Amino acid sequence: MDTDTNPVEICDLRNGRIVFSSEFPNFDPVQKQFVVSVTDSAGIAHEINSTSAGRALHFSLPGEVLPIRSFHITDRARDAAVFSATNLFPATNREFETQFKSQRDRNGDPRVDFFVADQIFTHFRGEEGYRVSAAVVAAYKGVELLDETYLEDAEKMLLRSLSALPNVNMARSARNNREHLHISVLCVLYHVYLARGNAGEFLRTLQVLRSLLENASFKSYYNLAYNSALSLRLLTLLQLLSGQHSDARAIATLSFDVFKLAARDADENLSHFKELRYVHDNTYESMRIARRLGEVTESLIEKTLRGCLRVSADRHPQSFKIMRETFLHSSKIQTLD
Repeated sequence: MDTDTNPVEICDLRNGRIVFSSEFPNFDPVQKQFVVSVTDSAGIAHEINSTSAGRALHFSLPGEVLPIRSFHITDRARDAAVFSATNLFPATNREFETQFKSQRDRNGDPRVDFFVADQIFTHFRGEEGYRVSAAVVAAYKGVELLDETYLEDAEKMLLRSLSALPNVNMARSARNNREHLHISVLCVLYHVYLARGNAGEFLRTLQVLRSLLENASFKSYYNLAYNSALSLRLLTLLQLLSGQHSDARAIATLSFDVFKLAARDADENLSHFKELRYVHDNTYESMRIARRLGEVTESLIEKTLRGCLRVSADRHPQSFKIMRETFLHSSKIQTLD
């Protein structure tokens, strides 16, 4: 987002809502002082109707202007730019790679990143893997926000992504690798179910992920090993809490097997090779959990969930709390076959 005075507290493009900061000195809710405009994918500008309510500005993005490349608010009285959000739709493979592929290239606001990811998933016509990657990003942002409307949209995107996987390439890049994305989608999908309090679907999704790894039919385990190791460590603890000690040991052994396969497939890509260290650490923790003879302590649960859930407990404590509650509930309602 580009601003001259950082006036916006909430930029919720999905729901057509901009909330101005109380410190923004030029806001007058009585006067219709703001002009909202967007630039569509063809570079054509459109003025959008808006209404004021308190410190909020409400608007609707018509379907014919989507996807939008940028969003702007100007002060009619001063004829001055107030707020802009740009790079909202990378339309080509190259633009995706430079504007959205890496976290450092994204906006950083979870609502804006969700909106961009949703636009990519819905309108992008480049590599299919990039569409699926965008759905994964959107889902994690939905979990961070813990907003039911975002989470519902994220779940729909992920389920559609599973159907789209056969069209994804087998490139070395994680963002366009069918096998890696399959595990990634399942991993974030169970995060969504945890955040929505859906223990049954959380368990089912973990079982699907486990079954895929047990089938040992992936061409390469290098890219997918990180999310796999996190998930199997989580599952090991879950089975131990459920009293399924022998199955917990079987899952830890599976994690060890996946680690060996990932090491077998390793190359000298430094970022991927660095992740192999974390695969080892999570596999080690799975093995330790499985061999535990005493009571499962609160500290072990906390350490495992903080290490396995891909939404920070420190930055998003409410999301972590809900996911923790759903996880503990899931250990009581059923066991995994």
